[in-house]
Amino acid sequence: CENVYSITFKQNEGGYLAGYIAAGTLAAKSLPGAEGFSKAGVIGAVEIPVISDFAVGFQAGFEAAGGNAGDVLTQYIGGSVPFADAPRAKEIANSMFGQGAGIVWPVAGSSGFGVFESTVEQNRYAFGIDSDQSQTLEKPEQRERIITSILKNVGAALEDAAARDKNGTLPYGSSEALGLAQNAVGYVDNAQYEKLVPQDVRDKV
Repeated sequence: CENVYSITFKQNEGGYLAGYIAAGTLAAKSLPGAEGFSKAGVIGAVEIPVISDFAVGFQAGFEAAGGNAGDVLTQYIGGSVPFADAPRAKEIANSMFGQGAGIVWPVAGSSGFGVFESTVEQNRYAFGIDSDQSQTLEKPEQRERIITSILKNVGAALEDAAARDKNGTLPYGSSEALGLAQNAVGYVDNAQYEKLVPQDVRDKV
């Protein structure tokens, strides 16, 4: 429509950063309690393009940082409530940790709460999704297990659109895919990230 401007997000770019951080951190064998693990897992809610985009990016980033292709475990929750099935997500996370994963990344809405429970019980780690989950989780012991969170900066994208609308440059009638270059996706760089991720990995990221 000529009066509509549409935005999609390059989830794969955020996923790439997650995979890169995961492989680099695991290779350093510096995560307390998870020093001997080299695998990482991605738990998606359901196998649809927008979710699989995260997983494909993660795989590429993991390999780019020197990780083995076969060390990325990917599984989808499925069922009738894939975005709200914390018990099933916890079950999958437990299985991945049992297979040697040091980090699991849930891309599954509130199902991710089950993964964060598992990290505490299994003494492993996770990444957050969409917002800084080291700030939003209620339990401190779960927050301490979040290495970083991969962000979808919807607010930044809307501010950019509003600014371009004001100066007459917003391309109505078109659709744009926004990513790292536009600050539409990113990652959390906080004290937890700096404590758990080695300096050389942070420099490369």
